[in-house]
Amino acid sequence: LLGLLDSPALKEAEVIIIDRASQMIPADTEGPALLSSLRQYTAQGRALFLMIDPEEMDPRLLRELKASAEVVLDMMTSVVGGQLVRTLCVTRFLRAAGPVTERIGWKVMPEMGFIVDITAVA
Repeated sequence: LLGLLDSPALKEAEVIIIDRASQMIPADTEGPALLSSLRQYTAQGRALFLMIDPEEMDPRLLRELKASAEVVLDMMTSVVGGQLVRTLCVTRFLRAAGPVTERIGWKVMPEMGFIVDITAVA
C-alpha cells in the first residue's frame, strides 16, 4: 500500500480511492508505522479513501485505523422480505457540520446508477 502511495501519479492526485486496500497491507504491518505514513500522506492536503474488508485484516490493526480516521463508513447487507437491503452505517464522522444520519439505505439500479433511499421528508 505504501509503495502504491509513493507512485508519481498518486503524489499529484488530491483524492485517492483504493479498493481492497486490506489486501495490500501485509499481515505483519505495525499499526503505528502505517498510521504515521498515512498521516504524512494526508497532511499534504490529500483525501485518502481506503476500502477495507475486515475479514482480510488483523482486527487490532483495523481498530487502530478506524480510531484514527476522520470518517468511518461500514457497509452492511441483509435480506428483508426476500429482497437484498444495503445499508451504509456512519460509524465515525469527526468535524461534521451538523447532525449525521447514522444509517443510509442505498441501491444500484441498471441505467440509473447509485440511488440513496429517502427515509424522511422535511
